[in-house]
Amino acid sequence: MNSKAMILILTTLLSGCNLTEELCAAEAIIEKNNTWAFLQFNVPEENDKNESYYYFGKISGSLYEKINSNTISSGFIHLEDVRYWGEDDLVHEYADDEYSGDLLFRIEHLVRVKVLKMDPLLGFESSKQTEVSPSLDTENDSPEVSPLIQ
Repeated sequence: MNSKAMILILTTLLSGCNLTEELCAAEAIIEKNNTWAFLQFNVPEENDKNESYYYFGKISGSLYEKINSNTISSGFIHLEDVRYWGEDDLVHEYADDEYSGDLLFRIEHLVRVKVLKMDPLLGFESSKQTEVSPSLDTENDSPEVSPLIQ
C-alpha cells in the first residue's frame, strides 16, 4: 500500500512540470555538436523587473534546433566559451580567474538567438589596434584611415 501511495504522489508531483522537456534539454547539453550563437536573455528580477543579458557562446546544435522548431520551451541552456561585448566596443572572454567561461540559463528566459557562421573575434591586440586606428595627417589635419579598415 505504501509503494502505491508513493508512486501516486510522485506521479502527481512530476506531472506538474514538463519532465520530458527538462530531460530533453539535459540530454542536448551533454551533446558536443556545438555552434556559435549570439543570445539575449531577459531574466526576472525583484520588483517585477527584467534584467537583459547579451552573450556570445557555443550552444548545442540539437538544442538550438529543438528551440527553433518550438519542440522544447523549458529546461536549461548551456553556453560554453562565453564572450560579451564590453563597454570599450570589443568582445571579451567571460572566463577569468573567477569565472570558468560557461553559463547556464533557463530556456524560458531566452528572447533571441542568432546563429553565427564563425567564432566571434576577441578584442584586437594592442599592435593590431594601432594598425587599424586612423592616423592624423599633419599637413591637412584630416584623418588618414589605414588600408586594413577601408
